Amino acid sequence: MQDCVFCLISNKKIPSEIVYEDD
Repeated sequence: MQDCVFCLISNKKIPSEIVYEDD
């Protein structure tokens, strides 16, 4: 499910394993 990882990041709906864009 790595279609648009960054797109999901923008929505803050990413798994805790790739939550590096956490403000």
